[in-house]
Amino acid sequence: MCTVCGQSRSPFASETELDFFTTSHLERCGRPPTRLGFYANVVADALKLPACSSREEAYTLAEVLRLGMSRVLEMEREDLEVLVVGRSGVEEVDAVLYDPMPGGSGLLEQALHRWGEVVAEARAAAEDCPSACRASCVDCLQTFRNQLYHRYLDRTAALERLDSWGRGLDKTHDLA
Repeated sequence: MCTVCGQSRSPFASETELDFFTTSHLERCGRPPTRLGFYANVVADALKLPACSSREEAYTLAEVLRLGMSRVLEMEREDLEVLVVGRSGVEEVDAVLYDPMPGGSGLLEQALHRWGEVVAEARAAAEDCPSACRASCVDCLQTFRNQLYHRYLDRTAALERLDSWGRGLDKTHDLA
């Protein structure tokens, strides 16, 4: 990065691009760019929904659970974020609901303690669209903030998965 003009290149750029940048920058600013790196050590609370069969299932489950949590915990939907992580070569993905507040705000822990209520509200959100839409609409699951994955939202997919899970959680192990 140049402290004079602000131009920069990714350290992951090719050697050819980095060499060209260094040479052209020397000509432009009269000094070589300096290497600068940023690092953030952030701990975040997350609820992982592993092995979802498709992006439709993952995004919809994360969205209806987030909606259920917002109703039960009286929080804003945007207090938790949705992330879907794919794997190369397979349709199966993992959905992650995470708390973007560094160190966590405690919302996910509260949701786990009230999991039966959260699932009931998530089920109600998926079941009872005021517009009786086929998959999703602005009256049930779609918001401005989740517009990048509107095409994946399908409330019937969430109902099927929530029915197969049931309403309880089984503790398998303590977290470090």
